[in-house]
Amino acid sequence: MAKKRYEFKPDREGPDLLSRFSLTKKQQQNLLKWSLYGIVLMLLSVLQDCILYDMRLFGSTTDLVPCAIVAICVLEGADASSSFALIASLLFYATGSSGGVHAIPVLTFCALCAAVFRQNYLQKGFAATVLCTGVATVVYEMTAFAVALMLGQTYAARFTIILTMSGLSTVAVSLLYKIFIAIGKIGGDSWKE
Repeated sequence: MAKKRYEFKPDREGPDLLSRFSLTKKQQQNLLKWSLYGIVLMLLSVLQDCILYDMRLFGSTTDLVPCAIVAICVLEGADASSSFALIASLLFYATGSSGGVHAIPVLTFCALCAAVFRQNYLQKGFAATVLCTGVATVVYEMTAFAVALMLGQTYAARFTIILTMSGLSTVAVSLLYKIFIAIGKIGGDSWKE
């Protein structure tokens, strides 16, 4: 007897391969949000290394990528951005733009400390984000400068140049605040204040 096309077919016993990799709508939105942050960081890295590296203002240039990593972490909060800070720091080191391997723990630590401080003590907003980003960027750049000074890779007279670079980077990244806010709205807030 031949089977008819419309007969009942029982469900499969186990999940098929594609159903294991399906994402919920919230997971898709979070993946999109963090991917867009990564694309922005990649574009900033290209901009910094190809165009802005030779432009000097007050004898200094900018260091956009670490400053943007800190700004994203401050906006997203410590819980949501802890993994992002580490992965972004690793990729920043891998590009060769950082001063050395010390950039990984120092940048991750500065970004998370700034995010925790802003989340616990300041209201979410432009001024708080710029303040925390600026302070964390200065701490990161000063630590990187101190390590380079100890290793003999730089000289002490560059101290003011490094401070200027931190300030210029903070101002440049604050111009991207609206972009970071728009990306951060994808998928809703990751934590409530």
